[in-house]
Amino acid sequence: MSGTRLVGRWVRASTAVIDDDMAYTITDACTACDMCIDVCPIGAILEGDPIYIIDDTCCDFEECVVVCEVDAIVAIEEVEQNG
Repeated sequence: MSGTRLVGRWVRASTAVIDDDMAYTITDACTACDMCIDVCPIGAILEGDPIYIIDDTCCDFEECVVVCEVDAIVAIEEVEQNG
């Protein structure tokens, strides 16, 4: 299936329905390295299968973005703009 894996499901960016309150999402570039889970101050990142997911408590702390070595955590606005 083509598309981007967001919040634990496959979606096509052009048809994605994304929670406007969430600041970030994790793409299928995620390697499940645990770095983001350890730095999220509110525990909004959860283990998924095969990639991690960000739940709807996500806000705009940015620690997860900084530690992601593969740039798998992206702003929701970026996904919507590049749809």
